[in-house]
Amino acid sequence: MAPQPQISLKDGERRDLVVSLKGISVGNAGIDLEVSGGDLAPIRRHYDISVRPAWPYMTRRAQLTLAPGESGKAGGIDIADFFGSTLSQSVVVSSRPNLEAGRLFEELHAYPYRCSEQTVSRAAPGLFYKELNDLYGLSLDQGEAANTIENAIMVLMDRQRSDGSFGLWTGFGSSYDWLDTYVTDFLLRARDKGYLVPDAAITMAIARLKRMVANRGRGLLEATAYAHYVLARYGEVSASEVRYFADQFGLKLKSPLSLAQIAGALSVVGEAEKSEQYFVRAVRSGRPDHALYGDYGSRLRDLAAITTILAETGTEGAHMSKLAEEIEASVGKDRWLSTQEMAWLARAAASYAGTGAGDMSFMIGDQAISASHGFWQEKLSAGSGLGSAPVSNTGDVAVRMVHTVRGVSKTAPETSANGFTYNRSFFDLEGNPVSPDNLPRNGR
Repeated sequence: MAPQPQISLKDGERRDLVVSLKGISVGNAGIDLEVSGGDLAPIRRHYDISVRPAWPYMTRRAQLTLAPGESGKAGGIDIADFFGSTLSQSVVVSSRPNLEAGRLFEELHAYPYRCSEQTVSRAAPGLFYKELNDLYGLSLDQGEAANTIENAIMVLMDRQRSDGSFGLWTGFGSSYDWLDTYVTDFLLRARDKGYLVPDAAITMAIARLKRMVANRGRGLLEATAYAHYVLARYGEVSASEVRYFADQFGLKLKSPLSLAQIAGALSVVGEAEKSEQYFVRAVRSGRPDHALYGDYGSRLRDLAAITTILAETGTEGAHMSKLAEEIEASVGKDRWLSTQEMAWLARAAASYAGTGAGDMSFMIGDQAISASHGFWQEKLSAGSGLGSAPVSNTGDVAVRMVHTVRGVSKTAPETSANGFTYNRSFFDLEGNPVSPDNLPRNGR
């Protein structure tokens, strides 16, 4: 029954009322009750009721690429499809590769799980906060990014074991060579940025990587290649050790990223010619779908990580431009990204911070806009939208526009499957099938 504004109870009378409630929008609602009678002072109570969405946040993107002098229309995402209280949206126009690092930074910050890989992936982009904020105008301030990094360091310290390795979930859990290197890489970079990382923890972590290198090819080669790169950057491995690994095991490396990592190590120790050979192999190599090399990888993750290594070693050249096209296309195509993909894409975006700069001029609707440094971004209010507004490139460089909308849809997401499906059935305590739509109140 609908809520009644007032009911009367006789002395000693008790009455149970069934009130139907319906969630209209996401947010906080409430019920107010007041009891009065006789000489009693009125008794008032308020009960908050939280209305939560039945499905998670989703992101929609509409893209448009315009050559100089071309015109088109925005993608026409209907913001009325989303609950307004959950909605956030932005428009990015760029002449440099648009890797949507601002959105990825926010999604990593909101990521709910915290294994050691996820902990590092959430925090690592914060080490490049200045570069990313200058480009994308991040919604999170630097203090929040710093807190994420500091919390990640504390968690990882709790998970480090006496041999320098790191457990996946706890200090007593399983450890993996590639993960140990990934965590050590993060801790060293965090220390370089001024964050407090205990010297003893760094010493044990580096000793762990040195033992991997000393195994001379025994173990996961992709992780050992990564260990060579990390140690080379900090002068903790000799040039002869790097050359030996490249000569003896380079042809056995399977992932493009491991090829780039040994190329990076060779570059750091001064082997420029051999380094370039491995970078070429890395850029040209493919990664089969569902290939498992113990490195949390994918084709997109590998491309983004290769980009960061090229930039760090100062050997980007034509490789960076070639990679940018494929990375940007993949970011626009893939709906769901792993924490590895998001973290390395954010770092790759920081690598492109100094490239592709140039003045742009374009029009959205009747608004003329000019921007320098090859990037422009605007946060839109929840109540506004682009619809199918006309867009014109009035400058002399090609531009890409991406309209991103994130929120909770008012309707259930479309059914999708990727390799498996599942069904859910309900039973009572005697094992008889039941429908959740017909369960009595307090039924089990």
